[in-house]
Amino acid sequence: MKAVIVDDEQAVRDGINLLIEWEKFGITERFVVGDAQTALQIVSRENPAVIFSDMRMPGVDGIELLQRLRMTNRHTQVIVVSGFDEYSYMKAAIQAKGVDYILKPLRKSELESSLGKAVKQWREEQGLSYSAIDNLYKLKSANTILHERKMVSFLQGELSYSKQIKDLFPLPYISDVCVLLIKNGQDILRRRFDGDVSLMDFAIRNIVRDTVLPVHQMILLRLKTDQWAMLSLSESDVMHSAGIKEPNHKKIQSVVQSLRETIEIEVLYGFSSSTAHVSQGAQLMREAHRSLLACNIFQTYGTQQHSSQTSKNEPFLLAAQFERLSRMIESGNKREVSAFIHDFVQNNMRSGRMSLSELQGYTLEANLFLRRTADQYQLQETERLDVEIPLWISDLQKWEEWFIHKLWDLQERLSGEEQGDLFEEIKKYIQTHYHKPLSLKELADRFYLSPPYISRRFKEVYGSTFIQFITEMRIMRAKSLLMHTSLPIVKIAQLVGYDDEAYFSKVFKKDSSLSPKQFRNLDKDKNVQV
Repeated sequence: MKAVIVDDEQAVRDGINLLIEWEKFGITERFVVGDAQTALQIVSRENPAVIFSDMRMPGVDGIELLQRLRMTNRHTQVIVVSGFDEYSYMKAAIQAKGVDYILKPLRKSELESSLGKAVKQWREEQGLSYSAIDNLYKLKSANTILHERKMVSFLQGELSYSKQIKDLFPLPYISDVCVLLIKNGQDILRRRFDGDVSLMDFAIRNIVRDTVLPVHQMILLRLKTDQWAMLSLSESDVMHSAGIKEPNHKKIQSVVQSLRETIEIEVLYGFSSSTAHVSQGAQLMREAHRSLLACNIFQTYGTQQHSSQTSKNEPFLLAAQFERLSRMIESGNKREVSAFIHDFVQNNMRSGRMSLSELQGYTLEANLFLRRTADQYQLQETERLDVEIPLWISDLQKWEEWFIHKLWDLQERLSGEEQGDLFEEIKKYIQTHYHKPLSLKELADRFYLSPPYISRRFKEVYGSTFIQFITEMRIMRAKSLLMHTSLPIVKIAQLVGYDDEAYFSKVFKKDSSLSPKQFRNLDKDKNVQV
């Protein structure tokens, strides 16, 4: 479903657009405009389900807008938003089948209540049930996902070119392929999207779509975790000249900048070097991957470098270093292991150059060492889960964290120690610092344990995950503050470790089936009855 917001005040337009959680009402597209004439053109073209309209606007005002809507006899539902409680406005709204009349200042609850009634009315008039709309949406989504998977399989050489593949591309030539590798994807996923992969994907697609126009000349595909491909399409193969291809490179740089400025995503990227018919898409994809592997991982934003030359770093983890690292593992000295890996990383960072290909070489060697050590000490299959460093990691400091924590995890599995006293220390530390933004990584670094080990042992020792443990502690403290103080809810949220009041309320309600405000009022009612 579609919605139109029309108001000559930017602040009001933004307020309506941002306050409403559109997705839960099935609104997938919104058109935000500042005048009634443009709104009427959009209504005629898009046939929206709902329109939010101001009444006092220059040119065509709200009354005339609603009269024209009534004359077209459309199903579009009208919600009038006005700063004036005037009869003439209300009458115009009623005649135009207005669902509601909202006075400014705007409130989220009123906007969403009105939108809910409007959507319900529109669906009834359209003769579509909730389930029918949901089924249509699911079918369309499933087809989109299927088409994308087919395109990815073709570009990765897993499917042969066919008419079915040809029909997936709106234009016959690929002027270039750009492969983007997100450097800080897991951090952004946790920090900005609360672990919701689909929400992060949605944000990336929207940012790229808004940056790259016209959209029909570009295809964005998710290849795997933290890896995307952008295909620039054309009508013919004349795009191969450097003068024509340069705009595509600038377009990619704009995408990279938008991702960085909007959601703090940092990327490395590689380009194909030629233009070809879509049937040669797999070849272009290989070219783009080769370019990506040649990236200098130490590049700063706007200065990305690609080179076919390799740096002159000494090879890492050869026989002597394997033996030395093995002795450290056996000794159980985690500080020594950390210092060894840290020195290697610092030496490479001082050089100022390392290609992604070289880092992958180190990753393969590190994983080989981890597997050999696990085999050497005959660890059971359950003790070897999640033992390797991801191949496409592209940040050397993240690589250092991964490798050190994997080595610590290996040491802990080999020692078989229960670490009971240490976990009591960890528990006390959490109880003292629960109001701060604690993470498994912080605990791992402080107590020289790997995050997977802490997570696993937490479940064994306390019967809950780390997140459950700290959440329960925070909610218990919040309940006490709600019952025994008159502090504002936003302050209580901060005192128990939540900077975002809305997120705190969401977590609280999930735990207690009541919002913080409802919980406080319920406690007051109990005291009154007593």
